[in-house]
Amino acid sequence: MPQISRSERERNLEQELRVSGLLSGSELARRTRSSQATVHRTLSGMTERLVSIGSTRSTRHGLRQNVRNLGSSWPIFRISPDGQPVSFGQLTAFSRGYIFESANETPTWLRNIEGQPVFDGLPFFLTDIRPQGFIGRAIARAMPTRVDFPPDLRFWNDEHILHYLYEFGSEVPGDLILGERMLNEALVVSRSNLIQRNDRTEFYPDEAERMMAGETPGSSAGGEQPKFTAWISDSPSGENYEVIVKFSPPCDTPVGSRWADLLVCEFLANQLLGSEGFDVPDTDLIVASSRTFLESRRFDRAGAYGRRGVLTAEAIAAVYLGAADGSWIDVVRSLGNAGAISEGDVERISVLAWFGRLTANTDMHLGNLSFWFTDDSYPYRPTPLYDMLPMGFAPRSTGELAEWEFTLPPPLPIDLRTAQQALPLAVSFWRCVSKDERISGTFRNIADDCSERLHAWAERFSLSGLT
Repeated sequence: MPQISRSERERNLEQELRVSGLLSGSELARRTRSSQATVHRTLSGMTERLVSIGSTRSTRHGLRQNVRNLGSSWPIFRISPDGQPVSFGQLTAFSRGYIFESANETPTWLRNIEGQPVFDGLPFFLTDIRPQGFIGRAIARAMPTRVDFPPDLRFWNDEHILHYLYEFGSEVPGDLILGERMLNEALVVSRSNLIQRNDRTEFYPDEAERMMAGETPGSSAGGEQPKFTAWISDSPSGENYEVIVKFSPPCDTPVGSRWADLLVCEFLANQLLGSEGFDVPDTDLIVASSRTFLESRRFDRAGAYGRRGVLTAEAIAAVYLGAADGSWIDVVRSLGNAGAISEGDVERISVLAWFGRLTANTDMHLGNLSFWFTDDSYPYRPTPLYDMLPMGFAPRSTGELAEWEFTLPPPLPIDLRTAQQALPLAVSFWRCVSKDERISGTFRNIADDCSERLHAWAERFSLSGLT
C-alpha cells in the first residue's frame, strides 16, 4: 500500500472532526483505519488547530473554529459587585459548538447541566445578554454602519451575538464580559455623563426624543417598551447609580394617555408588592414635557462600577429543561422538580404569577422573570420583580386602543393556595388604580370594572380576601 503522507493524515483527521465534533483518539483511529499510535503522532502536530477536553483515555479532541475572524478562544470575566475584574472561564469554538472551561473549580450550576462543558451553540449565559427588545432593535439598526450585521435582530445567529459581545459588549446586562478589550472598556469607563437627580425633568424628555429618533441605542437592556438607561447622581447621599427609564408617548393623545396610565400602574404594583415583602426594584414616577417616565434602579448594577450576574427564566429553562416555553407557573414547577429552584421560591413566583393574571398582565413571558447568577447559583434565587403591569390594556402594535375583555382563568386544585394568596393583593391593586388621580378617568373606570370581575370570580370559586 502507498504510504500516506503526514499532511494527508492531518486532513483525514480534520475531516472527521469537522463532521463529528469531539472524538477520542480510539474513535479517530477506528474511523480513519489507522493505529492509535499513528493518530497520536498526527494529533501532536496539530495542537494549534485542536481543542481537547478530558484526561488520559477519556480525552476528546475537536477542531477549533475561527468565528468571524475573531479567533477561536476567548476569556470571559465577571465584574464583581465592588467593581473588580474576576476570571470566569474560557470559551472555545469548535466545529460543532462551544466548550466552556470554568476558571475555578466547576461551579454547581455547571455541574448540573447535561453534557457540560460542551454546548451545541453559544452558551446560555452569553445568549441571554444579547441585545433584545426596544433598545436591542435600536442597536441592531445601528450595527450595519460599523460591521456586517443584519439590521434586524431576528436574523442574528450565535456568531453575530458573539461578535457583538466581543466588539461592543462592555455595557451588557449582568456581570459577564467577553474578551480583554471589552473588560478594559468596562473598567475605565468614566461617569462624566451623570445626571443630577434634580435635573431629570429636563434630561428625560430630551433623551426620550433622541431614543424615538433612533440616535442613542445605549445599554442593551431588554424589554419591548420604549426605554433608555441613565446614570443618576444623588447629591444629598453622594450615591451614583444606573436606572432604566420607561417612557410614554406624549400624554395628549389616547395612546400616550394609555401608556402613561400603565406606567403609573406598574409603579403602584411595585409599591404594593414591596410593602407586602416581595422583592421589587426601587422605582420613581416622573411627569415632564407631557410624558410619563417610570424610573427603575438597575438591580444588575451595584454603585458606580459594580455589577451582578442575572439570567432570565428563558435561559435557565432552555438549558435545564430543554425547552423555554410555558407559563411562569409551569416552568418554575418543572425547574423546582429538577432542583434548580427551591420549593419556597416556586411558591413565591407562583403567587406573583397569579397576581399578574388577576391584574391583567398578559405579558408574563420567560424573559420577564430573572434569577441571580453567581458561582454558587444552584438552586437559583429570583431577582427583584419587574414589568408587572396590566398589559392586556396596552395599545396594539398598530397604535390602536382596541377593546379587550378582562377574563380570569379558573384556579385548578393545584393553584388554589397561591391564587388565594394573590387575591387580596390584586384587590388592593385595582382599588389603588381606581383612586389614583395620576391615572385618567377612562382607566380608573376600567379598574372599577376589573375589580367587579375579580369579585365575581372570587365568589364563583369560593375564595376569600375581598375586603
